[in-house]
Amino acid sequence: MARYSGAKWRPTTKHGYGSTDTNSVKRVIDHSAEGYRGGMFAVLDGIRQASWHFSVMQNGEVYQHVDTGQISWGAGSFDANNGSINIEHEGVKGQALTSAQYSATLKLHAWIWPVHNLGTPSRSTNLKEHKEFLATACPSNRIPWSRLIPDLKTALAPATPPTPVGDGIAYTIGPEGARGLYGVWEKLGKPQNWDTWLKQTLLLNGWSGTPVLQIGQVIQIPGSAPAPTPPPPPPTPVDPCADLKTQLAKVTKDKEEWRQRYSTIMTRYDKLKTAVLAASRLAV
Repeated sequence: MARYSGAKWRPTTKHGYGSTDTNSVKRVIDHSAEGYRGGMFAVLDGIRQASWHFSVMQNGEVYQHVDTGQISWGAGSFDANNGSINIEHEGVKGQALTSAQYSATLKLHAWIWPVHNLGTPSRSTNLKEHKEFLATACPSNRIPWSRLIPDLKTALAPATPPTPVGDGIAYTIGPEGARGLYGVWEKLGKPQNWDTWLKQTLLLNGWSGTPVLQIGQVIQIPGSAPAPTPPPPPPTPVDPCADLKTQLAKVTKDKEEWRQRYSTIMTRYDKLKTAVLAASRLAV
């Protein structure tokens, strides 16, 4: 059972099958919602037998509707849904993922992978499209695989810990030792990335694995932490009126075309009228 801390929890009761609601995750199936927030939520709240685990919005917001340990109804059949995490992306065919949306889905995928131990990201095994399971165009070529897969692999690559300097700092284990080294790390105020701190501490003490700690035991801990990672740049704002502006531009263009057509027709009419009047005078 897993819920993503980076998502807003908006649950639906539409999940699972009569035989099981246990999802042994093997892959992620990416979708295009072919619509927007209101329509997506209307489907989740309505009688249609459709649901999915996550919604990734164009402004970068992420909603979770079904626990990843349960089976959603996003790919059209039990065989497709069982073992899958279904992710819908707000928008329609022809729209690329926004910058904020891409960043959000990359972070979501990077969270799913270690939680469900999916191995190396690959289109042939664990990164799928809806149309691979059902006769549909979804996700309408909206998922930028050539960018997403390398970025996901980079995000999943383990950080190389810096080499500890000297013998570290002596630390006497207190009650926090009941939770092992993680308890010590929390007691110290999480001085640096957990994985980095753990590897340094194991190296300083010559441990090949995580030890059982005793109150009063003296261990060596890293003496300094690497410089903090700078925060990511803010997401690119999404213009909520973009679609309306596009439609207005098309209407303006159509209006100009019809004005030109009308002008051409009236010019021809005037010439014809002049010719008819001239012919009438000659007949008289």
